[in-house]
Amino acid sequence: MLKEKNYIPAFKQLKGTLLDRIKEMEPDTKFQSVRALRKEFNTSQATVDKALYELESEGFIWKEPGKGTFVADRKISETEKKGAIALIIPQINISSFFADIAQGAENKIFELGYQMVLCSSFEDTRREKEYIKRLLQNNTEGIVYVSSTSEPDSYLHLDEIASQIPLAVVDVALKNFNCDYVTTDDEAGAYEATNHLINKGRKKIAILTVSRDTSTMVKRFEGYKKALLENGMPLGKKLMINPYHCDFANGYESVKKALDSNFGADALFCASDNLAAGALQALYERNIKIPEEFSIIGYGDLNPSNPYNLPLSTVAQPAMEMGKKAIELLNEKFEKKRPVSSCKEVILPTKLKIKQT
Repeated sequence: MLKEKNYIPAFKQLKGTLLDRIKEMEPDTKFQSVRALRKEFNTSQATVDKALYELESEGFIWKEPGKGTFVADRKISETEKKGAIALIIPQINISSFFADIAQGAENKIFELGYQMVLCSSFEDTRREKEYIKRLLQNNTEGIVYVSSTSEPDSYLHLDEIASQIPLAVVDVALKNFNCDYVTTDDEAGAYEATNHLINKGRKKIAILTVSRDTSTMVKRFEGYKKALLENGMPLGKKLMINPYHCDFANGYESVKKALDSNFGADALFCASDNLAAGALQALYERNIKIPEEFSIIGYGDLNPSNPYNLPLSTVAQPAMEMGKKAIELLNEKFEKKRPVSSCKEVILPTKLKIKQT
């Protein structure tokens, strides 16, 4: 039975099922008739005809008028058997983090003998949906999804495909979805960064993070809070700066407002390097000396430029390893070691990189 509520067209679903069947058959074996296939899959003649047409065009079957359809004597290469793995990523050239995830994924994809399809979403949900629709209509074995958005609603469309095709999400944990995910230990990373600022003698440490209910931001806030509470440090509203988006502009505007309100902090932990870069711009315009008067630590190791021309201290994530692990999770499902709808979590350690801020 073919699934009606599915991104994959009925004839593509049927073609995939028949191709799996053909791979197990000897050359010149007579194949089922159109009538038999229609009855077995409860589908239309047009659907069966289109599936058989593509299989014949690709050399998997041949037809002899008056006698029927037969399995072709065609060797199927390993690449044809395995198909392609798609990587949906915001934009590979805006961040070394995304580029490294893609590189790690590509290396593993090549090692396993698959092909890679790279899709840049530009944080556009409509574009992502269209990519997913096209990918599922073609020979795509699985999808790795990477996003930098902090909006929980932007992930809802993934739930529709998680039971149809192996899906691995990178850098955010979607625990209510039927997919795998690869993240880093964000709570431990934030905890270590905040403790470093405390050990440097900073007395009022603020946090700059978006107030969105995503696993990454929640964990980073929890790590920050844990370090302060363990050291008897203040945790006040003025020290919690919550921009709407996780980018340079929001980091700049939010810290500028905090400085206007005399929030009194002497250090800042930022939940992303992009926010940190914006914060540094606001601090620079107030002639605040870094790191003599004020310390700042980012998250992600993205190496953003800043007006101080100082390398940003940051919590680094093992991006290449994250990409590699995502492919390994998909491969477990390809090899039938786990069902498509199963969920598995991989949490990798972070590393605090102290530079000059």
